[in-house]
Amino acid sequence: MAGTGWTPPRCERGDRGMVTAELALGTVAALVLMVLLGGCLGLVGVQLANGAIAAEVAEQVARGDEEAAERAQRRGGDDVEVEVQRSAGGVVVRASREVAPVGPLGPRLTITGSARASWQPGEDGS
Repeated sequence: MAGTGWTPPRCERGDRGMVTAELALGTVAALVLMVLLGGCLGLVGVQLANGAIAAEVAEQVARGDEEAAERAQRRGGDDVEVEVQRSAGGVVVRASREVAPVGPLGPRLTITGSARASWQPGEDGS
């Protein structure tokens, strides 16, 4: 640039390729972060699904409709484990599913959703 007296900085021999290395590391870090965030979103979805299954089963059992409760359990899929506990005050249902949030090589977690329903008139849990 004529007349300004400014000259571009010169790279020393050891600084060559630093931008490329930083960009590569930043890209890998962004990819890892996206995989982890995707796994977290998947866990939230499983939690919501398990809670919905548990709520529907609890409602049907509290109404005395065992057939509808069985249908609700089947809709959850084969990998959902549903546990029903009856008591004098109502019914508590837990729906659990084992998931691998970051893929088959990552840790497996058990996600559980639960719901409680009081017995409906005419039902006593027996």
